[in-house]
Amino acid sequence: MRRLAALTVLAVFFHVVMEWLFFVTKPSFLTRLGMGEKALLPWVASFPLLAAALALLLVPAILARIAPRAEKACLLLARGVPALVLAATLLLLIDNFTHTLFGWGITSLTGLGRAVPLLVYVLLASFAWRWLKSWKSRGFQAAALIVFLASGGAALAHTSGARMPDGLPESPGGETGYRPNILLLGSDGLNADRTSLFGYERDTTPFLARFAREALVFENAFPNGASTASSTVSLLSGRLPTETGVIYPPDIARGEAAWLHLPGLLRQRGYRTAQFSIRWYADASDLNLRGAFDWANSRSTAPGKLAFLDRLGETSPYFLALMGERLASRLFPREDPFHEIHGNKIPAHGDEERLRELFRFIDASGRPFFAHVHLMGTHGWKFKPRRRLYSAGKAQRKAWMPDFYDDAVVDFDRSLEELVGFLRRRGLLDRTIVVLYSDHGLRFTTADRLPLLFRFPGGAHAGRVPENVQNLDVAPTLLDALGVAAPPWMGGASLLRGAPDPCRWIVSAKYNEKLLVFDGTLWSSAPKPPWYTLSSLSVISGRTAVKLDLSTQELKTSRVKAWGDACAAPEPEKVRAFLMEHLRANGYQVR
Repeated sequence: MRRLAALTVLAVFFHVVMEWLFFVTKPSFLTRLGMGEKALLPWVASFPLLAAALALLLVPAILARIAPRAEKACLLLARGVPALVLAATLLLLIDNFTHTLFGWGITSLTGLGRAVPLLVYVLLASFAWRWLKSWKSRGFQAAALIVFLASGGAALAHTSGARMPDGLPESPGGETGYRPNILLLGSDGLNADRTSLFGYERDTTPFLARFAREALVFENAFPNGASTASSTVSLLSGRLPTETGVIYPPDIARGEAAWLHLPGLLRQRGYRTAQFSIRWYADASDLNLRGAFDWANSRSTAPGKLAFLDRLGETSPYFLALMGERLASRLFPREDPFHEIHGNKIPAHGDEERLRELFRFIDASGRPFFAHVHLMGTHGWKFKPRRRLYSAGKAQRKAWMPDFYDDAVVDFDRSLEELVGFLRRRGLLDRTIVVLYSDHGLRFTTADRLPLLFRFPGGAHAGRVPENVQNLDVAPTLLDALGVAAPPWMGGASLLRGAPDPCRWIVSAKYNEKLLVFDGTLWSSAPKPPWYTLSSLSVISGRTAVKLDLSTQELKTSRVKAWGDACAAPEPEKVRAFLMEHLRANGYQVR
């Protein structure tokens, strides 16, 4: 049994190292880590897997002691543990090889072909099981002991220095006991100027216009990030993308940024939380927001029995989750969620299915819920409207065709109508705060106005606000509605405390388009120092926008359609000094 234990240790460590090599040699969440942290990661991440694998071996070992006559059968059973691990490693290596050389892999399989990987895995496990029987390399038991002790030591050292292992800190201030449901509904890349609510000539949002009569509507709202990932994390945390570190995937929230967010605060207050969005770009777990949602995009993400892994910091648990998901997606291939973005047809799991999942979640909620829904119909560069009104009889031969975009906006309006109708039928509308937002402008802009409105129970606070606001204001506003003071780490301002300063500076971050790469499945960035995925920062004050290009240090001033004639245009050099100091304070290497 000692021999099998040693083989198991080596097999598990080999698997982790091969996965580490896969991520470290491509643009990934490891790119922005220092060399020391990169080198330490496979040792730290291996330990929980080593401990779990050795625990599995205890079962046949105990059975062998209890029933000596079954010792041989128990040894045969125990050999299956390292065999299954080696088979998993080989399967992933084969998939990496075919994907690199031929541009296709297991995730490319469709129909009955999706059963092939599981059959291959069984054959590989059988081969490994037979091979391990005759493996007699000298010194491997000593090597396994060294690996186990080194991994345990690295994990122990890492755990002692982990930050915020117990989750989110409490926010200051008392509570009123008021706990309405909260529904945060977004439409990707939706410009306010293309909705009839905000004066568009086409009647693209008839229901939204009616719904807004009993809502608090902000006529000049702006995002804080040009990408869905940066804007989503900023919206959920109340912090700028430069503070969270999330500009564009593969960026993830690290350090305290992984723990500081609105859904975590709401979970502490008894809310049941769920997210219905797109994986990778708008998924809280994929972006490493720890302890945010109980349920996210068809999978449970709540901290549970494996919450102790959070003691390993935020990078190691994230790496372990990625490894597990990669293996599961190869053994049991399913529809690629990114086909929704890059495919030409309407996907099976699109906005309609997101709403169905939301309805099921709401019906199953026995306590106040917080749901974040991010619909993708208005995402470019091509659109897939389910109903053809303005684009009827036309072919979408070019990118960003206005008629197809307007039909996508109509689709969103109908989705909103369906959602509000569901809440009315369940008697939940006047027990729910509904927030409607967009993550960025059409074509990933940050200087175009976005829709932002809050519908409070009973139509409270209804009206229109002309002053400039930002998505960063959403989180503190929701906390204020609950009678909870926003914590000091949360930026923005509550929009229930009167009109915000019309001349305040609204900061947004733009990703570097030159660094984007497409691997056949999804878009990601190849971060490079000193700015990594960041390309530029902008400040909007009144009707003036000042953009700082970080690569050239060039400042560009422009006018935006916003409120604030009384605001003096910010001096460009003061904007530069402010932004560079902001970057320096958030860990960027500013000269």
